[in-house]
Amino acid sequence: MTAASDWSAMTVNERLFAGRLLEEFDLAAKAKDRARMIDILARVDVPPSTVDAILADPQMYGYEQ
Repeated sequence: MTAASDWSAMTVNERLFAGRLLEEFDLAAKAKDRARMIDILARVDVPPSTVDAILADPQMYGYEQ
């Protein structure tokens, strides 16, 4: 999937899974590597503000503090 419209009906996790980036993103999130998280999400057309939400409340998104 390369076109933005291909991602439009998917959740963030679905996009990461389809893009084979889920594990890579999880590792970056657990390491609180904001720059890496933003880079990964950009590949599946997710705005950087999503990273800030995850980092503000990691437990809500399944990442332990």
